[in-house]
Amino acid sequence: MSAERTTIDHALQRRLVHPDSLEAARREWARLEAAGQPASLLSCLRPYLSPEALGELEGVYRRALQAPIAPGPPNSEPQADSLGPASAPPSRPPAPRSDGPGPPPKFGHYEVLGELARGGMGVVYRAHDPHLQREVAIKVLLGDSPNQRARFQLEAQAISRLQHKNVIPIYEVGISDDGSSPYLVMSLLTRGSLADRLAREGRLPVREAVEIVRQLAEALHFAHQHMILHRDVKPANVLIGEGGEPLLTDFGLAKFLEAGGEGPTVTGAALGTPSYMPPEQASTTRVVDWRADIYSLGATLYALLSGAPPFTGESAVEILVQVVSLEPLPPSRVFPGLPKELDTICLKCLEKEPERRYASAAALEEDLARFLADQPILATPASITDRVLKWGRRNRSAVRVAALSACLLVVVGLSSLGWIGQVRAGER
Repeated sequence: MSAERTTIDHALQRRLVHPDSLEAARREWARLEAAGQPASLLSCLRPYLSPEALGELEGVYRRALQAPIAPGPPNSEPQADSLGPASAPPSRPPAPRSDGPGPPPKFGHYEVLGELARGGMGVVYRAHDPHLQREVAIKVLLGDSPNQRARFQLEAQAISRLQHKNVIPIYEVGISDDGSSPYLVMSLLTRGSLADRLAREGRLPVREAVEIVRQLAEALHFAHQHMILHRDVKPANVLIGEGGEPLLTDFGLAKFLEAGGEGPTVTGAALGTPSYMPPEQASTTRVVDWRADIYSLGATLYALLSGAPPFTGESAVEILVQVVSLEPLPPSRVFPGLPKELDTICLKCLEKEPERRYASAAALEEDLARFLADQPILATPASITDRVLKWGRRNRSAVRVAALSACLLVVVGLSSLGWIGQVRAGER
């Protein structure tokens, strides 16, 4: 079995990457190979992986290159920790039973009724709370690495700090009965996410979309006041409450900015979702602060208004190149008829330079509220001068070449005039 095949099997069995993301990485790998550009599968997978998942797969890939891996017995689990010696397979939360004798799986006193969703890091179950006679959602960590547990704990801490009407509430934090899997107990929501609604409807009515994002801006401002960055705002991370209200969820990539602490963070890896990720977050060296969330929320508003995020592509790499180097089209160019004020609001959120965006989520919320109240918004469209300067910042090499060419033309022109003058003087 090849090292690539072993790595793919490990990623799928451990649920470190979604199959659709894996397929996109394979296509990118094949394209690069066909173009004669050396590449590895892991390099193409990198944009879809968390740092801990990437480290785990790098370890699996290195070991697979060093020695053939003999096939194990049926249903055997891959090695759990790629950074240390071989260890026992990680304990998994029990799968809900749909038939057969015996009680359903339980976490504490909760009775699992079925699986709602599954991702690379965890699984969400629908469960019954017999004490309060209500149904809840239980998010259970699948991985067993220290980094995954730390991120899961971070999410619990972030949500517990944010008692806000537009942040999904957390009821309890616990460990599974066998001590293997941390879990969060949260409100059960049955209406899906904004991403689900976009998939069904294509786009939302204008005023409804603006009101949803206004409420989310209010929630993000509340989070920023409590020194928490979300860093993964997108339609899939906004659930729809039973009353239709948006609820911000999934704080797994959140960052605490404690007062007097480290301040804005410089990321060591590109974290987030490419189509909703600001340029500074796509970099591994640039400073990321609260204005990254403003960009992502602006991209979310763009998607709700036009039916798609500002940048799309067949691979994460292709999207990230656009995020860093291209200016987004105004949403009214994608869906004609949208008010120009919303073009201005979206494009201000999506500025490449953080200092050119709204100064705070509260300022964004104010402009959205003014739009809904049919009042003039405070943001102004970019002038022609601004657009020229932005083009120059993105195309510094072209500007330098043009400037050098202009200087050469001036020198040549002056030299020609001098030569002509000398010729005429000689004729006289």
